[in-house]
Formats: sequence, structure tokens, C-alpha cells
Amino acid sequence: LAMCLVLITGSQVVACSNKDAISSKGSDTNSEQKVDTSQNNKTDNNATAEKSGSVITIGDKAFEIFNENKAGEKEYSQIISEHKKALGKDVQVYNMVVPTHVEFGLPEKYKDMSKSEKDSIDTIYKNMDKDVKTVDAYNNLKKHKDEYIYFNTDHHWTSLGAYYAYQSF
Repeated sequence: LAMCLVLITGSQVVACSNKDAISSKGSDTNSEQKVDTSQNNKTDNNATAEKSGSVITIGDKAFEIFNENKAGEKEYSQIISEHKKALGKDVQVYNMVVPTHVEFGLPEKYKDMSKSEKDSIDTIYKNMDKDVKTVDAYNNLKKHKDEYIYFNTDHHWTSLGAYYAYQSF
């Protein structure tokens, strides 16, 4: 699961945190990276899955295995809720918990090799303070699961996947 917290006061973003944030230091923000989003995201159902540590490889794709962490889910919900309470009513806190590639890319016949992330996402949102606005990226990403929304050998989403999550926001 990738988790993102955005704090907004009035109409200004005051903070943004992403567990998997990558520094853009030294990169040219004006350059555009072209990515072929026409390829589909389906995994070859005839390919054999191989497991090595916490990674499953199937053909030209790799998936990081998800193991739920009930204590971590509860702690995460509490921390976000505490931040919301500390920031007060003038600051709107949004939270988006994003499923990784394994959730939609792993073929049905191999689903027993990794837990589903959906229950964990639902638990996190259920335990969140009612004043935190939760963003459901899961269902919009699921609608587009056969598109190139995750990189083949990485749990990160492509710009297309990020766009679909943005639509949920």
C-alpha cells in the first residue's frame, strides 16, 4: 500500500507527504517523459509464477507480496486522525491509500500468493477520524486494471495510474 496525506487550508496546499516520495532534485521539471500507455497490463495467464523472498515474478512482470499488518493499519489511522485534530477545523486533511501492482496485476490463479489490499484499505478508512476526507482510488484503478497503470517490475503506478487516482480525488 502506498499512502498519501495532503493538508489543505482554504485553497492552499500546506503539506504533502508520500511514504514513497522521490526527490526531484536535479531533474528538469519542464521536460516531458513520454510513456507508451497503449500497452495493456494483463499478465500472461499461461506463464508460471516464481516466488523469491517477497517478490513474485510471472513472465516479464514482478509483484511485491502484500502481507496485511493490522497493528500498522490501526496506527496509521490514529496518526492521521491525530494530525487532523491537532490542525483544527480550518485545515482539511485528505487521505488516499493506494493499492499496489499486486492487487490488480496478479492473475486470479495466483491470488493465494499475496493477500488482498482491499480489506486493509477499508479498515484504515473505517478507523479514520470522521473529519478526515478519505479518497477512494481503489475502485477507479480497478476499473482500469487492464490498462498500463503500474510499471511491470515495480509497485509504483505509471502516470496513467496516477491520473486515474487523481480523478478519484
